[in-house]
Amino acid sequence: KKWLQKEGYAQITEKHDRSAHILTGINRAGKTLTVGLEALGSSTAFTALESQTAHIGMSSRAITSGEVDALKKFGRCDTAACEYVIALDGIAVIVNPKNPLQSLDKASLRRIFSGEVKNWSQVGGKDAPIHVYALDGNSGTYDTFKSLVLGKSALVAGAKRHASHPAIAEMVAKDPAGIGFVGLPFVNDSKALAIADGEARAIVPESFTVATEDYVLARRLFFYLPEVTASPLARQFVEFAVSDAGQDVAEEVGFISQALIASEISVGSDAPEEYRTLIRGAQRLSLNFRFLPGTPTLDNKAQRDVRRLKAYMARPQNKGKELMLY
Repeated sequence: KKWLQKEGYAQITEKHDRSAHILTGINRAGKTLTVGLEALGSSTAFTALESQTAHIGMSSRAITSGEVDALKKFGRCDTAACEYVIALDGIAVIVNPKNPLQSLDKASLRRIFSGEVKNWSQVGGKDAPIHVYALDGNSGTYDTFKSLVLGKSALVAGAKRHASHPAIAEMVAKDPAGIGFVGLPFVNDSKALAIADGEARAIVPESFTVATEDYVLARRLFFYLPEVTASPLARQFVEFAVSDAGQDVAEEVGFISQALIASEISVGSDAPEEYRTLIRGAQRLSLNFRFLPGTPTLDNKAQRDVRRLKAYMARPQNKGKELMLY
């Protein structure tokens, strides 16, 4: 809607048609443009691109090697020319607000969601059976959770499944013994736990910890635009989504934008004195550069983040400031 307005379209109307959300705008020349949005799970984005029934694929997980092969006639869909990270999100592990637990580690999560642990007392909670809630199999969020938490373990057979994030949050909020997972904007009346990975401290899913991807269940949200068949309008829209204006929209609707922010650095008591001296008076930017696995090549997000960093340092208020990479 913001993009349509930017492009000069007014009289924007919205309607729902079965599973689709449809927006229509009319510009000053009387030209009508209609955009249909359909959210049926990340895997359906790639089948729609393959059948050419969609211009852009939306996904809450990265494209798989099999999907890259299936779409190879449209170009390499895992390159920066096709793959756009449009926002960040954290998968929040949620429990009922009355649950006394404040944190869990990834190993305990795997054991809970696989059914190995069946009672809250086994992970430091009250003596009560654990009720597991999970998104359905078409969900990119479920795919990401399975990859990050379950690994090769199967989801417990008795889990209650639903396609909707708000529905999962509502069910957990009403069930004192419930646990589930949703995208960060959908926590609503449930409670998000801090999550630890191994011996590292538990981290609460917050804007900064998700932006840096330090939160262990942080994830990227993607647009995929096949390079060979991309329409100019689709390209314009995707470029808008990763622009400052588009990132403002991501923030407005509850996701985490990629706009750079500076924050005070929290230093653990066991940090070396040399490190403490090095960062004294410094601020940390909400940015980590990541590389393609096993290579010295920046990944697609990092390539755009370099440009974001350049623009950030070019601001008048940052003149004369130094950058440290660590």
